[in-house]
Amino acid sequence: MRVLKCLSILGVTLLAACGSPAQYPPTIAPRQTTPQPTVDTAAITPTVTAEQAGAVLSGGGRFSSSDGRLTFVYPQGWFVQEQPNDQFIITNDRVALSNVPGPGQYQINLVVSPIGEVPLGSQDAVQANLSARQVLEQLVSGYAGEGSSTTASAPAEESLGGRTAYTSRLSNPQFDGLLMVFDAGNGTHIALAAVSARGELNLLEPVARGVGASVRYAP
Repeated sequence: MRVLKCLSILGVTLLAACGSPAQYPPTIAPRQTTPQPTVDTAAITPTVTAEQAGAVLSGGGRFSSSDGRLTFVYPQGWFVQEQPNDQFIITNDRVALSNVPGPGQYQINLVVSPIGEVPLGSQDAVQANLSARQVLEQLVSGYAGEGSSTTASAPAEESLGGRTAYTSRLSNPQFDGLLMVFDAGNGTHIALAAVSARGELNLLEPVARGVGASVRYAP
């Protein structure tokens, strides 16, 4: 049975979409002066490796998970927290590691096998052969289903770091989000969710795409 990693893919931001009561701060008008963050892949610091899940690392550069299977580049001055079940939160503010991003705060979530799909070679042919688009559609239905205040755009196909990715834009009165799913190249799906305060997703999106394009995964 597929298990939707609903509670962590967007941190606490989408708890309401997963059926839990929302506890959001009042909506605040976005600050137009918020500087746009960037990922400078030309000046990457030495690889930073998580010693244990749950630790918060900062500094920027190429991050390597505690088991060494997942790596990605994140911006200078940002923070990374590795959580259980191959889930990672990347943010420019420690507060956003466990809270809904406010104005000027940006949150990127990476999840390996976001719906708990089984490995290649499984006898369950349906789950073993899910496409990235099908994974995205299942995630979107979980977040923007009936009764949810979250809306989602139709899946769109695009290129991300030389790989085909499928994207959907999410929105509700508290946040704007970009959800992306792609195949890491070995049958494993990676989901990326970028979340910002309303009206600020355009500042976060280039960084989120840079992080996604840099992802490398070895099962």
